[in-house]
Amino acid sequence: MTIQNSGYSLSVPSTFDADFQQTGSCNKDAYMNYIEGLYDKKYKISGNIINRTAGLYPWQMEGGFRDFLTVNGNPNTNVTWAKSSRKQDVVNEIESMLNKDIPVVFAYHTYNKNEKINLYNSINGARNNNGMNEDGAKLEQQSSHYMTVIGLYKYAGDEPLQCRYILEVVSWGKVYYINYDMYANKLGYCSNILSVY
Repeated sequence: MTIQNSGYSLSVPSTFDADFQQTGSCNKDAYMNYIEGLYDKKYKISGNIINRTAGLYPWQMEGGFRDFLTVNGNPNTNVTWAKSSRKQDVVNEIESMLNKDIPVVFAYHTYNKNEKINLYNSINGARNNNGMNEDGAKLEQQSSHYMTVIGLYKYAGDEPLQCRYILEVVSWGKVYYINYDMYANKLGYCSNILSVY
């Protein structure tokens, strides 16, 4: 977000070395020490202390992001979690936000550990959606996780005039691809997107 508006930048932690002041980057050890130090702090988002065992609840993500955008003067301060659970509505919202250069935060959640979502390392892997990466690499899976959508790919389905979608997502700094149909089958309040407009 700092690329769009320098007002989103945060203060530099004192644990980062002096190189950060000159280059704007820090080494991995300094960053990891900073992140580990955060675990000792209590966080409040939209007036609520975050529950570390349960993680961040959807309404806390909604309120926290709204507060963040408002404080930083962003014109897009309408933030709604799970505006719709209809498959086409959600994909349309994702496409609209990406076209406006607005980050798309989405969550996948299931209590059934046999319903993990597959995170493929290629578009074709997600398109085939057979539970295997094309290159034989271990398939990543998640049962409860927030990710950021950075791309949406559309392709022709098996039926005439049918469109299928692949989501390009970032999770823990790595790019993955998700078959949208697999995601859409779990759409609901906890598996949905954060709409920003």
